[in-house]
Amino acid sequence: MSTTTKTSTTPNTSTTTDTSATTNTFTALSAPTHVFSSDPYDVIVVGSGPGGSTLARKLSQQGFKVALLDKSDFPRYKVCGGGLTQRAAKQLDIEFQSIVRDGITSMELCCKGENRFTFRKDTPFIHMVMRDEFDDLLLKAALDEGVEFFPSTRVSQVVSGESGVFVDTDRGTCRGRYLVGADGVNSTVAKQVGLMASKQKILALEYEMKVHPDDLNRYKGKVAIDYGFIKGGYAWVFPKRDHLSVGVGLGTRDGQFLQRKLLEYLDREQLTGEFSSQKGFFLSVGGSDPVVAKGRTALIGDAAGLVDPLMGEGIYYALRSANILASAFAQSIASNPDAPFGRYQAEIEREILSEMRLFQRAGKLFHAAPRQFHKMFVRQPKIVDRAFRVIAGELSFADYYERSRRHIGLRAIARLARVLQMW
Repeated sequence: MSTTTKTSTTPNTSTTTDTSATTNTFTALSAPTHVFSSDPYDVIVVGSGPGGSTLARKLSQQGFKVALLDKSDFPRYKVCGGGLTQRAAKQLDIEFQSIVRDGITSMELCCKGENRFTFRKDTPFIHMVMRDEFDDLLLKAALDEGVEFFPSTRVSQVVSGESGVFVDTDRGTCRGRYLVGADGVNSTVAKQVGLMASKQKILALEYEMKVHPDDLNRYKGKVAIDYGFIKGGYAWVFPKRDHLSVGVGLGTRDGQFLQRKLLEYLDREQLTGEFSSQKGFFLSVGGSDPVVAKGRTALIGDAAGLVDPLMGEGIYYALRSANILASAFAQSIASNPDAPFGRYQAEIEREILSEMRLFQRAGKLFHAAPRQFHKMFVRQPKIVDRAFRVIAGELSFADYYERSRRHIGLRAIARLARVLQMW
């Protein structure tokens, strides 16, 4: 593990002694034998997924003393579609191509298995990754910058005082000036500080499958989406070089229903093989109270409910919220040390939560009349081409939404969808 000496909240340029591996091969990161530092950390980050590791690394680069806690040992398997959009990739400032399992240049869309159409681009717009490899890569980058990592450390209680926070764990109490919850959909930090109490959860089910080489070739460089297969959600196939990730979800919290539908989808697509993983997982999609910071504590990523409610993408928002917080942190604690996250809350509201509301509005209309929308996509593929630009980070969803509202055909379907919603 990388070690460093950092005792001041003022960014510094002190030399860091790096003893960590620099290759992309996995190294088991066992719990260190020492306890937490006797001196308070500047920032305690709970959760070492993409957002947590990225934030910890960037704060350490600014000279802050950072503790990164996670309940799991690393590397660890993480159920996830593993679609790193180009939009999300642009939030990274480290090399990640070494762990990409497939580069996606085409997307097959259908509605309830009918009217299949494949849209193509010249360059990859989604990079398929396995989350154990991706998260491990980001964690090692954080260790290289001197972040102190404590795996297998479960948080039980958070107490916020006038001058700092106390995080009780099964390995003792970690003290710090500020706390960031990056601990996912079931965030302990959020519960402990009274944030995201109204957070909504949606369920997805995914199988990792070893399939026949012909089926691997069929999906090489291509993702498949059937967005009429379940009401309010979709089914998908994501290729991962030596296997497929096949899933269904977002429209319900009924696990047995999703299992039946996923088996039906596999049968319809004539996909058979060996299941290496069969797991369900929740996604958080905000709620009626979008407050993501309180006092000396802030939330990022899934812990803050920052997941696209239309397609379920979360990696982009985890990385983006981490970058927003990292860029504002030093100035914020200098101007308001007791409650420094007001600027972060405002930026999340302006850039992300406003987009979430548009996604939710678009999703309600789309899922009320998916067949009609799909026919329009096939007849006028430029609509989908613009969606590709959103995925690639070349166009904001707000701009896409406004352009789509002006499209005569889409406006007619939207009116129909509103009528259907009232039935």
